[in-house]
Amino acid sequence: MFLNPNYNSVASNEVVLGLTEFILLNWMLSFIRGFYFFIAIIIGNHLPNLFSNSQGSTEHISFEGLNSLVNFVGKIYQYSLYSHGIEIVFYPIILFFAYRFWMAILQFFFELFSLKNGYGDEEIKSLCHRVIQRSFSANFLTLIPIVGNALSYCLFCVYFYLGLRKQCQFSNIQALSFLFIPLVITGCATLLLLIYGILVLRLLF
Repeated sequence: MFLNPNYNSVASNEVVLGLTEFILLNWMLSFIRGFYFFIAIIIGNHLPNLFSNSQGSTEHISFEGLNSLVNFVGKIYQYSLYSHGIEIVFYPIILFFAYRFWMAILQFFFELFSLKNGYGDEEIKSLCHRVIQRSFSANFLTLIPIVGNALSYCLFCVYFYLGLRKQCQFSNIQALSFLFIPLVITGCATLLLLIYGILVLRLLF
């Protein structure tokens, strides 16, 4: 199932995780990502020492400015460490609400486009769950350092689009409309978080 974009049919032996298993598996991935992040923090904490050990070759650099830079980077690392730790702790709750959000939006679009095609409510829920679960399997790409998050986000959109087209029988316009609305919401949320981060940094410095 994971990283498998084939939506043309549902195999009889396909493994479909329950909601609890789905959340626990993705939580495990968040712990692995957290491990990568903490390694990066350790490396980052040693970089100022490398600069300070090369004082002889950088006498023209203001030590006061260097200390300010080190303190600034240290506070950034501290803030990032706390925020990432909180994200790991509350990731199951975040993922649960994200899952419910996509389920609600997808079921709403089924009603909006009148695409039930004789399916009952439970069959629609099962279909939505399968599409969402396959789409979130793109989270495995977040294990790739640096570019993993970007690749995961792109593949998530591709998988969701394929699920809407192949299993939910959405048209191209309907599938793109479905993906566009959450992207606008995500963009607004990202902008708010960016503004919040700038305000926090201004308070710190």
